[in-house]
Amino acid sequence: MGYDAVLPGEADFFGGILLLRGHEKKGVPFVCLNLVSAQTGNPVFSPYRRFSRGGVTVLVTGLASGSVFPKGELAGLGLKVLPPGEALPSLFARQEGEADVVIVLSHLGFSEDRELARRAGRPLIILGAHSRMPVWMTEAGSDSILSIPQDRGRVLQEISVGSVAGAPGKGPAGFADGSLAAQYEAKRSELSARGKEMDRRERDLAERTLTAYGRLLAVPEGKRLITPRAQPLDETVPDDPEMVRMHGEYRKTLGQLARTRRPGPAGPTEYRGHAACGRCHPENHAGWRKEPHAVAHGTLAGQGDGANPDCLPCHVTGYGKGGYRTGGPKGLEGVGCEACHGPGKGHPGKKMTIPGEPACRSCHEGLGPFPFAEKRRLLGCVRAKDG
Repeated sequence: MGYDAVLPGEADFFGGILLLRGHEKKGVPFVCLNLVSAQTGNPVFSPYRRFSRGGVTVLVTGLASGSVFPKGELAGLGLKVLPPGEALPSLFARQEGEADVVIVLSHLGFSEDRELARRAGRPLIILGAHSRMPVWMTEAGSDSILSIPQDRGRVLQEISVGSVAGAPGKGPAGFADGSLAAQYEAKRSELSARGKEMDRRERDLAERTLTAYGRLLAVPEGKRLITPRAQPLDETVPDDPEMVRMHGEYRKTLGQLARTRRPGPAGPTEYRGHAACGRCHPENHAGWRKEPHAVAHGTLAGQGDGANPDCLPCHVTGYGKGGYRTGGPKGLEGVGCEACHGPGKGHPGKKMTIPGEPACRSCHEGLGPFPFAEKRRLLGCVRAKDG
């Protein structure tokens, strides 16, 4: 697909290190600076990749976090994660760390990314992860750029980089982006329209993003070193025919497996199913039956993804938590009461959870056609007396 560098994440290690090694031999350009062998201390993957684009030397490195791995998994793989604050300065101290632009692919998380920018000692472009809210900001006092694109590949964050005009031996940046002002106005309008319904953290990030765009706008276009542009990968971007074919084969294979594989033993489960809730809460159950949540799995199946493990957690009840299983017993299709209120075992003696915003945000944080802007309606189904 033309990638210059790829930082493997926690899910990439599920198949084992040998599988990743096989992908690497086939040309996947993995890069990670601080994931090393526990026995030898040598990096598992290439610690960095360097290349030139338009006369600009770019160095890309990656930083993993031990916290994204399940407990004991690193030791089981014979690996360890070095502290990022030690690994990155060590790279810069060596001659091979020299470059016009340094890009850090990060699995550290938003707070650690900011700390990294403060302590790096040189400007960085940090591309982060593990946040459902898109972030674009300049880190005060560091001249670094921190960008966390919207997740699940739904937005392409384009960052144009060039040399400052008038620098010795180098021409104008030439990356003036006419849409930057439009993006600034769009973000300001969003903050004005939705600011009151945002929580404190979301509003803080939106304000920082607006400030970052404002700082860039203050630099004359001919001297702008870094220019961002967010390109939503929506229906206006045509699908690649080969990817459509591959995705179709993937869906077909998942469907065949769901029809032909026998589910394993059910084992004990704390989920009781939608009908059990309806016996004591008939009015709530009747109202739920009219909601899109009730037919969420049917909607998914109608699109050919009824067995897709990437989609099921938000379209059924208790998937991966001892509830819904592909090919298993019926009664947990759709997003039912137990998806938000918790498993029903022990109820009515056990008080059920009264869900707040996190329960809705887990699936409605800008994903799909039902964003969290409808939070008041979504939370309207909850009444304390029904607990």
